[in-house]
Amino acid sequence: MGAGGRGARSGRGAGSVLERDHLKDPEQAAEVLAAHRRYAPHITPKTEPADDGLFSRSWWYTDLEKLPEFGDLSTRFYRSERTLSGADYVAYLSTQSAYRMLDDATRADLFAALEEAVGEQVTMGVDTALYLARRTRFTG
Repeated sequence: MGAGGRGARSGRGAGSVLERDHLKDPEQAAEVLAAHRRYAPHITPKTEPADDGLFSRSWWYTDLEKLPEFGDLSTRFYRSERTLSGADYVAYLSTQSAYRMLDDATRADLFAALEEAVGEQVTMGVDTALYLARRTRFTG
């Protein structure tokens, strides 16, 4: 385990990870958006990478920077890719609350359309922010 894990466990620091993924292929993204517009227009899948400013505006960062108990706040950004089969992509979406809240028929129709839209496989870009903060001597 890295130093961040030891620090967080012993009360010397805090850490958190925020991850956001998006579809890499513009043609697949267009097909996925069309399926969402047809079956679940209130859900908008991410089709573009996150800008670094998105992560510095997240609630975790802005809340933590206001706390006098923590200092030396830093954010590290990582970009990677993940390739999934079409079925695994749909299974991944099925774990997200926006999709779980759909009625069964709508969810089934949307997921069938999404599997057709992405085909054999889908590549997703993954944008990850690691937030780290050091505990100060602030005692309140």
